[in-house]
Amino acid sequence: MSSNVYEKYINQKKSLHISMTKESHFALKMECEKRDLSMQEVLEAFANKIAVEDRQILKFLDSVKEDKVLGLNKRTLKKSEINNIYDILENDED
Repeated sequence: MSSNVYEKYINQKKSLHISMTKESHFALKMECEKRDLSMQEVLEAFANKIAVEDRQILKFLDSVKEDKVLGLNKRTLKKSEINNIYDILENDED
């Protein structure tokens, strides 16, 4: 793929359609609104952190994978673990 075609491709927008529990959606929406952010902005920032191989985000992805392998799901996360995820995202902005 030529660099011109690649640049054109990566600058296009892609639509993302996901399904999540109402509880998860509400929590994400509320935390975003507290920070005057849209969910789209947060998910885009998260994807960008993955793209640049941010150490903390990749570590988080590894823990999600580990939970999946162990049969854990988002409902088994402790409040402190959820807060830790938010702390990682907040600290990375500094």
